[in-house]
Amino acid sequence: MLGTLFLGGFGVLVYFIFRYYRYVSLYPAGDDFIDRPVNKSMQETLTFAPYKGVTFSNGDNWIVQRRTALSILRDFGMGKNVMEEKISIIFRVHVRLSIADYIDNLNSIADTDNVDFHKPIQVMVGNIINEVLFGFRYKDAECAPLMEYLLDSFADSPLLMLGMGFPILTELPIIGWYTLGRYKAVAAKAILQISAFVVANVDKTLENYHSDDEPTCFVQAYKQRMESNEFLDLMNLYGCCADFFNAGQETTTITLLWAVLLFAKHADIQEKLRSEVFSVVGKDRLPVMADQSQMIFARACVLELQRVANIISMNGPKVTSRDVVIRT
Repeated sequence: MLGTLFLGGFGVLVYFIFRYYRYVSLYPAGDDFIDRPVNKSMQETLTFAPYKGVTFSNGDNWIVQRRTALSILRDFGMGKNVMEEKISIIFRVHVRLSIADYIDNLNSIADTDNVDFHKPIQVMVGNIINEVLFGFRYKDAECAPLMEYLLDSFADSPLLMLGMGFPILTELPIIGWYTLGRYKAVAAKAILQISAFVVANVDKTLENYHSDDEPTCFVQAYKQRMESNEFLDLMNLYGCCADFFNAGQETTTITLLWAVLLFAKHADIQEKLRSEVFSVVGKDRLPVMADQSQMIFARACVLELQRVANIISMNGPKVTSRDVVIRT
């Protein structure tokens, strides 16, 4: 199944997904599908700097940023059984401390009949991301403005997505204000806030770090590799850190909010999940990657949760870097 849908300045190729992935995986031309569209709205509103970082960079720079980020996270044990070894033990402790802070935060709420879970969960998720990137945590009172900027900024300009789909609209009088200018005006302070937060924390993390030292967080590991690759520089490091916050914080927070809601509604499912956790993991240790194969119901719950919540209905757009012929 093949078709083309034209949205403003670019055409969208709609292709049966199995054939597409089969083609990309079997033929070298798969690399021709990885570029991002040149979109003014995206680059001016959603990035730390145009074409920097992981999310909206292009070409060789995107390949290097993605490969480096994944390599660093794997070195720290993400997604591998080695998580039980090396430095990842420290991260597990940090995660546990962030969750303990979250529980303490909930216990401090006086009105237990009316609890807003959003901020406590958001702070917990932000703390974990902060630990991975910068190697330290922050208190609830210090990060409240940072936690709130994402939702507030996007809510004030629902026409932004229209401007992304039809870039010509952003150039028109009046209409351009509502599809791009209004968002930039409202979000300017928030974008500067997250940018200043990232720059300050990256600089603080690197202040006394030397490339010969063993890295203890993402920023230090990235810095260690900067000397051997021309694509790895400070601006891309800032961009990568901003992308981790922008892409990971709200999506994870909203997923966990849906989990709280759905498990509260379906107490029987919650109890069945708890029984499996206690049966496989027990109460005297933390879960490890090897437990996944035995926790079939837990994995099913995660998949069903993401299906019902539908956190991201469409992935980021891609464009081909050159003309490609697809064999049907």
